[in-house]
Amino acid sequence: MPCKDRLSSRPKAPKRKRAWRFRQCRGEVGGTNKVWAMDLMADQLFAGRPFRILTMADCQT
Repeated sequence: MPCKDRLSSRPKAPKRKRAWRFRQCRGEVGGTNKVWAMDLMADQLFAGRPFRILTMADCQT
C-alpha cells in the first residue's frame, strides 16, 4: 500500500523458530545423581532488598 511519499511498505514476515530442527532426543535417566536441573531465581524482601538463589534438583528423585 503506497504512502504519501510514494514509498511502499511491506508487512514484516513473522520470524520462524528453527531451534526445533537441531534438538536431539534426551536419553533416559540412568539413576540418582546422573542428571541435574539448575535454575537461578531472584526475588525481593519486604524491606526492598533483592536476593538471588541458585536452585538445583536431581531429576530422578
